[in-house]
Amino acid sequence: MATTINSRGSRLPSLRKLGGWVIVALAYFLGLVGFVIGFFGIAALVSSPAVFVGSGIAVGAVVVYAGSCLSARVLRSKRKVRYAAMHSGLFSVLLFGLITTMLLKPLVPQTSPVYLTPHEGVEYWDLRTGSTVAVRHFPGEGNNTPIVYIHGGPGAYSVLWQPIVNTVSQLSAAGHDVYFYDQVGGGLSQRLDNIEAYSLTRHIEDLQAIRETIGAEKIIVLASSFGATLTTNYMVEYPGSVALAVFSSPGPMYKPDWIDQAEGSLDDTLSVADRDAFSTMINRPRLFAALILSDINAAAAVNFASEQELGSFFDAIANRFYLRGAMCESSKIDAVSTGYGFWSNKMTGNTLLHRTDDPKPSLQHDSTPVLVLRGECDYKTKAVAEQYVSVFPNAILEDIQRAGHFLVYEQPEI
Repeated sequence: MATTINSRGSRLPSLRKLGGWVIVALAYFLGLVGFVIGFFGIAALVSSPAVFVGSGIAVGAVVVYAGSCLSARVLRSKRKVRYAAMHSGLFSVLLFGLITTMLLKPLVPQTSPVYLTPHEGVEYWDLRTGSTVAVRHFPGEGNNTPIVYIHGGPGAYSVLWQPIVNTVSQLSAAGHDVYFYDQVGGGLSQRLDNIEAYSLTRHIEDLQAIRETIGAEKIIVLASSFGATLTTNYMVEYPGSVALAVFSSPGPMYKPDWIDQAEGSLDDTLSVADRDAFSTMINRPRLFAALILSDINAAAAVNFASEQELGSFFDAIANRFYLRGAMCESSKIDAVSTGYGFWSNKMTGNTLLHRTDDPKPSLQHDSTPVLVLRGECDYKTKAVAEQYVSVFPNAILEDIQRAGHFLVYEQPEI
């Protein structure tokens, strides 16, 4: 009997020790959870990264301290405060190192911003909407209706995209003034301090302000990808302002139509190896944190990850993956993406996805001549282009051979 009691008694210290360390391990895990809750919880209230990062660390450290106190009690330590403080301090040091390497390290080295910088032939127009946009104007040799080229994205650009400019600007010889502009938030144009101001409505009003600045009763629109989305919705808001429209590789005119059916994505064009490399490149805690912050507190998101950093990061993604995937023959691409507007893309995209004002009923009565062009290799499904033809009563669809999403780039002669 005595042997049995002694055996059980000898096991108790071991069990206490095991239980104490299990509690400490659990405290460290809950400390990480506490950091995340503190990080995003405080970020909802304040916009300073130093404050919400520091608050997250503090919350995590308090959780570890409390757990370590419980562990010390189980271990019957005579120095509970010192024991708990030691683990709380160690956790804070380890967490700070983790945050520094995974959360605070920029996604790409900082570079000088391209926006609002001088370039030969580029003007900056201050629109009545409060947007400042970069514009290139090629005067026509007559008085025909002005042409406005509207690029895709959102967050892309056209003013310095020479393959497009070199081709479309030739239409000035037919007597048309030709205008290129970078939508606000992309290319050489202004980045908005309040990223919540990026929306489809903002881009529509900017286009109207551009037409007013030109002084044209009507404009001819050449629109690519998201540019077609923008133009169709502009035609609803300002009927009779577009004399005719050419939609090249159009994006969905009403995004909710395509939630339950595939519209086509650039990701679909990647090889297995490129898809894996792409996933590795974007699956970064810093990027995820910035995206979550943008839904909690837009100012906190921008202070945490600047437009310059995120734009440069997505330029790198475009150059490595997307430009080739948008081409029918990827070997032809010799342009370099510079000037992507990340927050314009993200925030405008939110308004596209969650809108309820379907433009199709209004456009079914719009007799504007519409030409829809789609490359045989376009990553967007043909159904997207066909919807334009089904909606506009005076529209035709032309398939362009040996071309992908960038028709003007691959088939400039056509």
